Amino acid sequence: MSTNSVGKNPVDGFTLWFRLVGLPVIAVALSIPNYFVDPEYVARFHDNPGISRYYIEYGAWAYTYDLIPTVLQVILLSETYLLLSDFLHRFFSWEERPLTRILVQLTAHSGLSIAIGILVNGFYYLIVCNEWISPAYMLFMLAFSVLATIALTGSYTGLVFFNRWRYTVLESEKMKRSLLASELRAIKNQIDPHFLFNTLNVLSSLIEENPSKATEFVSQMAKVYRYVLQSHHKSLVTYEEELAFAKSYLYLLETRFGTNLKTIWDIDEQSLNKFLPVMSLQLLIENAVKHNIVSIEKPLTIFISATPSVAIISNTLQLKSLSQIKPINGKIDENHVGIGLKSIEERYELLSQKGQSKKGIRVSKDNEQFTVLLPLLTHDELPQTVEPIAEE
Repeated sequence: MSTNSVGKNPVDGFTLWFRLVGLPVIAVALSIPNYFVDPEYVARFHDNPGISRYYIEYGAWAYTYDLIPTVLQVILLSETYLLLSDFLHRFFSWEERPLTRILVQLTAHSGLSIAIGILVNGFYYLIVCNEWISPAYMLFMLAFSVLATIALTGSYTGLVFFNRWRYTVLESEKMKRSLLASELRAIKNQIDPHFLFNTLNVLSSLIEENPSKATEFVSQMAKVYRYVLQSHHKSLVTYEEELAFAKSYLYLLETRFGTNLKTIWDIDEQSLNKFLPVMSLQLLIENAVKHNIVSIEKPLTIFISATPSVAIISNTLQLKSLSQIKPINGKIDENHVGIGLKSIEERYELLSQKGQSKKGIRVSKDNEQFTVLLPLLTHDELPQTVEPIAEE
């Protein structure tokens, strides 16, 4: 059957051997009863003088020679069935039009079987006996071809759907395991430890300098960490939820950096009920602050906007040198740059699959700005095989 109809090539090693070896062996096995049939009866059945003499003269050896067109016919039918199924899938997919597909496929395969049966046997007898097959034998080939079509079409259809079921189960489990691993990595790296340290330092100074602002700071800090705690059992959140969290997170950063950090918002309301991987905005904001200079001489501006289908996060590009990046466990890992983006890419790879379609992030950079576009997913685009990981 069609390799495209299942989203994964179903013609694996077993199926390949079944087509090229199994079916010919079955054809040979089914030909064994011919050796117990009287050659004169076969001669009368063909109703052709030349072909009749062939069976009467050669007897059992004629049945042995007949295995050549039989095996050739089976192989041709098998391979042309697969090619025809691939062609039909372009117009009649099993998923969208199953009844039409089975009717069209049976009709097309029957016509193909009749043509192959008549041509293979006709030319075989023409070469061996110098005679073309009789109308009676053509009628027999017609009936045989229709029965062979039903048997082979049913076998391949069952095989394809079995492989599809097996593939779906394996991919579902693989996706769940990969998603769990990806989310656990993301949770571990969601809030940089340096962020907590710097936030507590800011809070400590605010308590003495501006108690009322310190109260608001604690409130926003509580919102940030409440969201982090609640997010570990979620795969997706609405853009509206993620924005609320991002605003609290940015409040803490803007309090720390003052006028050296500025955020510009431009949000389309139609984007608010769409979905994206949890903590995506936070990771991109964190990357912007971590890898760019934020100072009086070079204030950092972060732009957060959205269309109905895409969330856009960009920042002015003023990269720190490696010596300015805080070390991790006493070492500066040059490969650490981009870990946040990789985490988001992995989650989109898992979460945005539906059928053959995928949605991934887009990254662009010039001399002045770094921009990331995050697709916003609708309900219809959410993968059915991915469920929120239950809270333990």
